[in-house]
Amino acid sequence: MQTAEILGLVALAVQLAVAIYVLPLSIRITGSRLVSWVLFAAFLSMFVLRFAMTFPAGAIIRHPLLTPHWDELFALTTSGLLLFAMFYIDRLFVRRRQVEEELREAQERFTHFADNNPAVAWIKDDSGRFVYVNKPFERMFRTALAQLKGKTGFEIWPENIARQLREHDTSVLKKNQTVEMSETVPDADGNLRQWWVSKFPFSDRNGRKFVFSMAMDVTEQRKMEEAVRDSERRFRSIWENSADGMRLTDEQGTIIAVNPAYCKLVGLGASELEGQSLTAVHPPENREKVLLQYCERFRTRIIESYFERKVALRCGKVVDLEVANSFLEHDNQPALLIGIFRDITERRQAEEQRLTLERKLLDSQKLESLGILAGGIAHDFNNLLTAIMGNASLAQLQMPEGFPARQNLVNIEKTSIRAAGLCRQMLAYSGRGQLVVQDVALNSLVDETAQLINVSINKKIALKFNLAAQLPCIQADPSQIQQVIMNLVINASEAIGDNSGVINITTGVMNADTRYISQTYLAPNFPSGNYVFLEVSDTGCGMTPDVKAKIFDPFFTTKFTGRGLGLAAVLGIMRGHKGSLKVYSEPGRGSSFKLLLPCNDAKTTSPKTVTASSSWRGQGTILVVDDEESVRIVTARMLENFGFSVLKACDGREGVETFRKNSGDIQAVVLDMTMPRLNGDEAFREIRRINPAARVLLMSGYNEQDATDRFAGKGLAGFLQKPFRQDDLRDKLRMILEKTKTS
Repeated sequence: MQTAEILGLVALAVQLAVAIYVLPLSIRITGSRLVSWVLFAAFLSMFVLRFAMTFPAGAIIRHPLLTPHWDELFALTTSGLLLFAMFYIDRLFVRRRQVEEELREAQERFTHFADNNPAVAWIKDDSGRFVYVNKPFERMFRTALAQLKGKTGFEIWPENIARQLREHDTSVLKKNQTVEMSETVPDADGNLRQWWVSKFPFSDRNGRKFVFSMAMDVTEQRKMEEAVRDSERRFRSIWENSADGMRLTDEQGTIIAVNPAYCKLVGLGASELEGQSLTAVHPPENREKVLLQYCERFRTRIIESYFERKVALRCGKVVDLEVANSFLEHDNQPALLIGIFRDITERRQAEEQRLTLERKLLDSQKLESLGILAGGIAHDFNNLLTAIMGNASLAQLQMPEGFPARQNLVNIEKTSIRAAGLCRQMLAYSGRGQLVVQDVALNSLVDETAQLINVSINKKIALKFNLAAQLPCIQADPSQIQQVIMNLVINASEAIGDNSGVINITTGVMNADTRYISQTYLAPNFPSGNYVFLEVSDTGCGMTPDVKAKIFDPFFTTKFTGRGLGLAAVLGIMRGHKGSLKVYSEPGRGSSFKLLLPCNDAKTTSPKTVTASSSWRGQGTILVVDDEESVRIVTARMLENFGFSVLKACDGREGVETFRKNSGDIQAVVLDMTMPRLNGDEAFREIRRINPAARVLLMSGYNEQDATDRFAGKGLAGFLQKPFRQDDLRDKLRMILEKTKTS
């Protein structure tokens, strides 16, 4: 086979391959079947032409002007170049499709990332129009990208907010760098949301500028941060301004922090305490023990959450502290202990003073109750003694001298007088004893009593007097003050017993303040000021607290033969004189009784006495009003012996009616103080209303001071203390009636 034929066959083969390859390639490149088939037909025709020119069978279509060799070379060259071009174009389009696929995948990844990111993202162009927003943006503002695209912020948000956001975007474009900032934007419901935004600029291939923004909604975080800051401010304010001391310590007992109140409490500065051991506030001798106890209790977590105790500080001060402890444990942080310390020293002192006053008030109320009981008993007993003594006196008048039974009546009268003395002690205890008040020089009264005192005490006892000069006078009943002195000295003598000892009697003037008064008996009604005092102290056996608490109880005694009324009477007499007393005693160290009596600068006139006359007789009618029949009868018989006619009434109302009917004949009214229906006070007012000049002699088992205080300025003619003798009644009536005649 010749060379031309070989080249022709090769050319035919190449053209056939190109025709076969060009059909699918053209479809891939152009995407059109029509164009692909046209190209296929062109290449097929070239194949047919080459076949005709190469083989004899194709002579009918061969061109006569073309030589075989040039045709083969042209066909071969054309086919090769065309095949190379097609292959190169195919590679280019494959790469393009790959780039397009990668771009599509990148877009899908970006969209997936942006839409599933919790951050809100958007893109704006340099004119401020939205180009893109992600799904969180759409959800927050309840709008789609299609509705936002091309709009500006001024079309979505209020003008002031849109202007601020536009300024931020413009600033980013000018700086041409990433910027982070805070922005406030209203959501779809109009609620302002706090955003932390990161913005950066970028440009497309045409040089057009855009701003990409990504924002995190930090509204709740900001609220939490603000809440934390508020909490810290509140804690700091509490820490700095608390009146209670606060201390923070670790497991080793090292002080982490202290507040100003704690520094003030312990007397040290914060710089001296923080970083030091908690034992720095304690005396050196207690530090090791305190630290060991603290560390052990911290380790076992058995520290008391609340307690009260006395604490000795390094400065030497001992304070009462109220302490509250609490452990602070957070996550993996080391545990700390916060202690809160409140100084309750003053509160404890106030509580002790309050309890002391309460005890004294209870004692005073108890004594007052017992005094009322004793006074009531004495009053009723005085009524009985009045009848006994009165009947005995009347019986003596009816018996001749030398009659054997007369001495028996005298003994009855003497015994009744002794019983009346016992009643006076009971009344003295109740504070209702009969007082004859006058100016008294206390030193003179002590001197007058000294001789009687010396006789009454053991000869082994030395009696010493320490009497202050120029002592102010007191308003008192001399006989009752003498009784007080005697009772106290005898009590001191019995405390010393058969041993040798000393009794000191001291007088003076002192200023008693409220604190001192609170430690005395009868303190609740006792004002502060200057007082004359009388102090009786001894070197006897002293008293235990239990005995001291009961010494003023009536009928309480430590002596086998005692009656227990001596000190009770002292307290009653002091109550009646508006005074008070303080007692100090310790077992084995003796006792001291200090009496306080008000100073008196005013002078009083001693009461005038009336000379008794058993021969005095009166005339006219006397009204006797008393609910005790025995007293009423014996008083009437005494009055009849004086020459009077007597009208009797059993209570206040009957007495008033009797006086109303016989007011013209009645010379005087003898009126009891305590009666049913109308008492003495009410009956007195009614009688004086009927006759303002009526003369009323009040009689009572209580003291004269109570009566005169109640009837002060009301025209009471006189007072007669029960029990009374016939001569006492005669003297009072004579004084009342003769005074009326004189005036």
